[in-house]
Amino acid sequence: METSVYRKPTHTDVYLNWNAHAPNIWKTSTIRSLVKRAFKVCSNDISLNNELNHLETVFTINNDYPKRVITNIIKSEKERTDTNIDPTNASDEPSTNDEPTNTNTETPPTIITLTLPYAGHKGETIINKMRKHINKTIPNTNTTKIQVIYNTKKLGSKFAIKDQTKEEHQHNVVYHAKCPDPQCHSDYIGQTKCRLLKRVIQHNKQDKNSNLLIHSNDKNHHRVWLDDFKIIGKGFKSNFKRQISEALHIKEKAPDLNIQKDAYRLSLYN
Repeated sequence: METSVYRKPTHTDVYLNWNAHAPNIWKTSTIRSLVKRAFKVCSNDISLNNELNHLETVFTINNDYPKRVITNIIKSEKERTDTNIDPTNASDEPSTNDEPTNTNTETPPTIITLTLPYAGHKGETIINKMRKHINKTIPNTNTTKIQVIYNTKKLGSKFAIKDQTKEEHQHNVVYHAKCPDPQCHSDYIGQTKCRLLKRVIQHNKQDKNSNLLIHSNDKNHHRVWLDDFKIIGKGFKSNFKRQISEALHIKEKAPDLNIQKDAYRLSLYN
């Protein structure tokens, strides 16, 4: 039986780009993990060389990695693999040496962990200078090691990465509508699960039971349209929360055209 690395036909060979705003340790760890996988999975030299050549091509051409970085990682992993002792070659005969075996009794080093925001190349330069300063300050560097963990932020935390949805296309909203007649101060508060534009059209001509439409016909006022609507609540995950919000707004603003029953009777406010 022979084994090798398998990739799905949909695999794109796109990894964390070398020019990405991310710590270099993340980038080198990406290629290092794939190289280690190649040495562990590939059962013969032919499949191993094919996999290593594939990784070198993919990371240098598709992901802009310097060739020296990939070469050094492959070289170090090969040396580490070659120096490992094969347990099948170990002798099963008992040792004739009666002297006690020396065991490593050294105390493990103390690890100091620093959690810092990632600040690009300048930030990594500062960290390297700090490590050198600590190594000079502490007499025995084998007793202390500095470990840095970087915090990163998503692009969405800095600016919107999606186009903003127009108000008329938003749904699950509570809205406030006013009569378009300049001399009239009548208004209405409602809620809808569908898009606001669809509800506006219903108030304009389709919903014969709409208080806005009835008001326009009775008073001979202009019918409402998008400019007369304003969203006052959105982002509701359920009908219950949306209807409760509508009832609260009705209690607060007391619009004169809301003559229908409340979706929920708010006993606390009555």
